[in-house]
Amino acid sequence: MRKTLAEKAKLVPAIVLVGILVFSSLSSLGPNQRWTAVSTISTAKADSTQTALRNAVNYLYNNYNKGIGLIRESPDYPNLINTYNIYSDNYLASLVLRDYDQRMAKNITSKMTLYLDRAKENNSTLLFFTNQYMVLDESVSAMNDFAFNNASDVNLTKDINLPEVDGATINTTINNGSDRLDPKLNADIAFLQAIYNYTLGNESGAMSAYIDGVNQSVNLSGGLGFNDSAFRHDLKEYGIENYQTYKLALYIYASKLLRQENYSRSAFDVALYTLPKMQARSENLSDGGFSTGYDSSLQAIRGPNGTNGTNTETTSLAILALNTPPIASFSVTPDSGNISQVFSVDASASSDLEDASGLLEVRWDWNDDGTWDTDWSTEKTAQWQYSEPGLYTVRLEVRDTQGLTNSTTMQVEVIEVVPEFSMGIVPVLSLLFLVAIVARSRPRRDMRNKPG
Repeated sequence: MRKTLAEKAKLVPAIVLVGILVFSSLSSLGPNQRWTAVSTISTAKADSTQTALRNAVNYLYNNYNKGIGLIRESPDYPNLINTYNIYSDNYLASLVLRDYDQRMAKNITSKMTLYLDRAKENNSTLLFFTNQYMVLDESVSAMNDFAFNNASDVNLTKDINLPEVDGATINTTINNGSDRLDPKLNADIAFLQAIYNYTLGNESGAMSAYIDGVNQSVNLSGGLGFNDSAFRHDLKEYGIENYQTYKLALYIYASKLLRQENYSRSAFDVALYTLPKMQARSENLSDGGFSTGYDSSLQAIRGPNGTNGTNTETTSLAILALNTPPIASFSVTPDSGNISQVFSVDASASSDLEDASGLLEVRWDWNDDGTWDTDWSTEKTAQWQYSEPGLYTVRLEVRDTQGLTNSTTMQVEVIEVVPEFSMGIVPVLSLLFLVAIVARSRPRRDMRNKPG
């Protein structure tokens, strides 16, 4: 499996830093802009979860290097502070930042593509590669078993170094596909496989993998951890307890996604209690980040000189676990009609893993032109009428109480009314015509022959 940060610190010589980058050079946004982006989270949930999310997102902002266009792997290890990992770190960061700062998410994705394209010219391995975290993005077209055709236990993935950029180390972690990893022995793969199967609509497969992951959980001193093969490897090789935080985050996220919070309610509640404890609270760049691991006493694994041992990968997965965007869904009745037809839309089927349906806000764009035709409202139904024939795309956007959004579309067809001859007068004319004929053909009564 991918080496822990503690292992990397032992294996890679420390880099002598010429200088420390000042805070303003680490982000493409100024302090006020950063706060604006994060403060889109609604104050409706002014609780510890909201605070944890805000601090975690700020951690990613603060460790973003404007010149490189990526987020550093960790600010807590000298050999990693100038290292930028594309997969999985920045890939995960770009996914979670979509809900908070789409501009930064796009910038990161653009730089990832740029560096990988450059490297592909001299490394055919990168022409077609996969990473198990791709299952977290439903837009990935290659939804097949790629995510789990990995190498065996210790050598699950391998790091590939890309050309340096301005003295910075750029690398990526890919699956080498030489063997299949057993989800019964690796909690992270179990939960990722559960997410993968759920996305494909394979509910039985999702539950089977999910249970495999849950079965590897152990109760600690008021917390929860996963005693899987990676934990046992670290304990045997290094003599340390290293319950990995990112597996805890994957467990929480998979539980919410599959709506299995009650499968083992006590374990889920303890996990929700444990995860925030791994968040660093300091005055340096590790503030808001999540430590890579912890021991049975719920003490975070520290980096050199007692630093927090945080990293981008773990922090991004913690953000994913703490909150998820709503699911947008609606119906249109009818789906076609003419310009006199009033169309009714209903977004009551929209849902959110954290919020009740009644708390979700919706807004509508009747022709998907980028201009919203209604304001935000918790009212899920609306009506609209079109003045011209055509095929229209109706867009719904849903927002939860923490400001995260999602949208979806449906099409309606407005047909042209073809002028027709009015048939309403025909029956009347026909009746009058028949009456006239009958009247003319009826024998007249000659009053002159009437008997006296």
